[in-house]
Amino acid sequence: MTTNYMDRKFWRTLTIPGALCVFLSQTPARGATFATIDIPGSKFINLTSINAGGEIAGYYQDADLKIHAFVRASDGSMTIFDSPVAGTGPYASTFVESISPTGDVAGYSSVTPGFPQIGFVRDKKGVFTLFDSAGHGILPYSINPAGATTGFTLDAQGELHGFVRDKKGVFTLFDPPGSVLTIGYGINQSGAVAGSYIEASVAPHGFIRDSKGALDLFDIPGSLSIYPYSINGVGDIAGFYSDATLTHGFIRTGNGVITTIDPPGAGTEFSQGTIVTAINSFGAIAGHYGDPAGQTHGFVRDSSGTITTFDPPGSSFTTATGINDVGQIVGSFYNPSMGRNQGYLLTP
Repeated sequence: MTTNYMDRKFWRTLTIPGALCVFLSQTPARGATFATIDIPGSKFINLTSINAGGEIAGYYQDADLKIHAFVRASDGSMTIFDSPVAGTGPYASTFVESISPTGDVAGYSSVTPGFPQIGFVRDKKGVFTLFDSAGHGILPYSINPAGATTGFTLDAQGELHGFVRDKKGVFTLFDPPGSVLTIGYGINQSGAVAGSYIEASVAPHGFIRDSKGALDLFDIPGSLSIYPYSINGVGDIAGFYSDATLTHGFIRTGNGVITTIDPPGAGTEFSQGTIVTAINSFGAIAGHYGDPAGQTHGFVRDSSGTITTFDPPGSSFTTATGINDVGQIVGSFYNPSMGRNQGYLLTP
């Protein structure tokens, strides 16, 4: 199987362990609490997004290898659902990647592994809207407060194009000049999109596309690939990039200033380093990093630049995938006693 290194799921599952288990317990602040999030009988669970109200979106795999989506309310109640086109056979799947402030979620589903995937938005009442721009597969990765989504779609030749779909269903496809593969990873409330594109050099570059379609293309000196993962309302972008030896996190402010992020303790060898996945409205970011022992830890960096690392108690291989404006963080960790990963909610 060919690994798609621009696929969000790859970076979320990259740190699931092999044999090494190291136990740590670090809390990001005095009084912070961890809540374990799990679904009985699941083989794994991934939390992908949290909104300001504390609603969490994600997906899990059951004993029959089917993948189901869920939304967890702030009171802890769980709603599990499948896309109407997901099917019922083995490997039928429903993935949710993002939840809006109003509780609408964006995701995609398929009857069998691979493409074509069918995109959807499910509103807070449970009503699905299904879509595919060209009939060859689509992956929505982010939804904003207005209900607009972004991600990528495939054409008849198998090439990937970025898209914005508004709440009324109007599609706009886009590609930076010379791009042979374009992915929108995040969309903010004004409709600006952050993402990556690949030219013939097969090295991903970064872009910002504003709501009117203007593109701002960028690279980081020394980088071989860039993944702008998340964008907030003022246009600050958080993500990660790889140089010749390592992966680093970064923040790019709305005026173009880039700051590299490497938490203390991050390893300096290949497959170690830092992955940043989310930024909130106040410029706080969440992510995870690999240390020299092969372990991964979550971290949060506040707007002043202070970095605090954490791991749920008794955990191993922590990842962080979302942060909201209250500072709550969601992600996954490996539970050695259960032999699989679980989700967590960190509340400061």
